[in-house]
Amino acid sequence: MAKDIYVVWEQEYDNASWDDILLVVQQVIDLNVPDITVESIVNYVQTENKISWLQYRVLKSHIQYCELKRFMKFKYGK
Repeated sequence: MAKDIYVVWEQEYDNASWDDILLVVQQVIDLNVPDITVESIVNYVQTENKISWLQYRVLKSHIQYCELKRFMKFKYGK
């Protein structure tokens, strides 16, 4: 399953315009969920005006995690 989503995301990355990339970055910013790695990538993209496939994948994973977090089930210890 995870590999399948990476294939889809890689196709999105390959076909994305710079505006599409900036929309993903803005989605991450709007989530306002602190993560030092994600924040570093956002800052890098904004200052250097470039993004690698792996950086894009981290941002997309962060978005997906935040969206799915609402439906997570937890087990608690004693």
